[in-house]
Order: sequence, then C-alpha cells, then structure tokens
Amino acid sequence: MVISLSTSSIDVEVATLVDVEVMMSIDVEVVLSVNIEVVPSVDIEVVMSVDIEVVMSVDVEVVMSVDVEIVMSVDVEIVLSIDVEVVPSVDVEVVS
Repeated sequence: MVISLSTSSIDVEVATLVDVEVMMSIDVEVVLSVNIEVVPSVDIEVVMSVDIEVVMSVDVEVVMSVDVEIVMSVDVEIVLSIDVEVVPSVDVEVVS
C-alpha cells in the first residue's frame, strides 16, 4: 500500500502604489508708485498705484509604495509501504 500526498503551494502578491501630487505656489509682488506733480497754479495731482499679485506655490509629492510578496510553499510527501508476505510451510512425512 502506497499513500502519497504532495506539493501544496500558495503564492500571494500584494502591490499598493499611492501617488499624491499637490502643487501650490506663492509669489508676492507689491508695486507702489506715487507721482506728485506741482504746477505753478498749484495743482497737486497724486497718483498712487498699488499692484499686488499673490501666487501661492506649494509642492508636495508623496510616493508611497508597498510591495508585499508572500510565497508559502508546503511540500508534504507521505509514503507508507507495508509489505506482508506469509508463506505457510507444513512438512509432514509419514514413514511406515
């Protein structure tokens, strides 16, 4: 009698990839100009110009990579061998 049980394998692969990109930029420009003109008839002209430009820049880059590889291999081999040999031997000798 021969009983054989063999080779069980489990392969599990998990790959998780997360890419996050956030871009913000901040640039601040302030331009202030004042022009004063005085004319003999005493006219005062004031020109004030304020230009404000705001650009906000934030660069955030998040790269998360998770690689999980699980390889489980189970090899089971059971060999059961039973050999039984029965030989009955009867020797009867009758001499009369």
